[in-house]
Amino acid sequence: MKTSTKLIFGFFGVLIFLLLLSDITIWASFKNGKTNQEWVDNWSKKMKGRENQPEQKINQISVQPFKVLLVFNEKAEKFHKEIEGKGGNYQFQDSYMNLVSDTKPSIECWGYTPKYQQSGDTLYLWLDNEHHITLKTPDVQEIRSSYASIELNDLNIDHLTIATSAHCGNIFNQNNIKNLVIAGNENNYLEIRNDAHISSVDITLKKGSELQLDDVSFDKHKISVDSLDRLDLQGRSLKMLTEIK
Repeated sequence: MKTSTKLIFGFFGVLIFLLLLSDITIWASFKNGKTNQEWVDNWSKKMKGRENQPEQKINQISVQPFKVLLVFNEKAEKFHKEIEGKGGNYQFQDSYMNLVSDTKPSIECWGYTPKYQQSGDTLYLWLDNEHHITLKTPDVQEIRSSYASIELNDLNIDHLTIATSAHCGNIFNQNNIKNLVIAGNENNYLEIRNDAHISSVDITLKKGSELQLDDVSFDKHKISVDSLDRLDLQGRSLKMLTEIK
């Protein structure tokens, strides 16, 4: 028998021996009541969503009615300031806070209490990307965002002004707003979806921003942009292309 053939048979012999040894060990552990069920349960618990985790209950905090909202995301600010000047494509996984219409103003979150404070008709709110926040309010007139992202849903208001720092995002979904003013900064993201009804818009976005208009039309509009990274216009929004400068 050739030496190479002996080596092949020897390799497969050792492999079969190790498989038999593993099988015997696993069977012995199973007979002693040791299984991997605990590991499976822990992993399943981590993979389940919030709705399947009864230990994380909704924390609802009542707040006084407010007209002005100031939103901060200190983790996002720290990240972006640390990478400034380094070059490369760095991404920060941002989480959008929900702002929705409700007769009673409140903050809803899962499993923790966010930092917030109120002064007169102004609400200050600090976001944490590891937790989802829903802010409910019957009315808001002004929003100032610092490295924060907000999705606005079901608002029915006459006038809304939004002023943002760099690296902010806003998504409008199912809103009725008569007059919307957005004073955006650099690296902003703005999306207005086709179920948002907005009569008049005045939008400014600076260098490196992204603008997406999903088949929306405005009675009056002024849109000023500077070196967008992405422009996405769909449906009726395409008719405004010649009027965006």
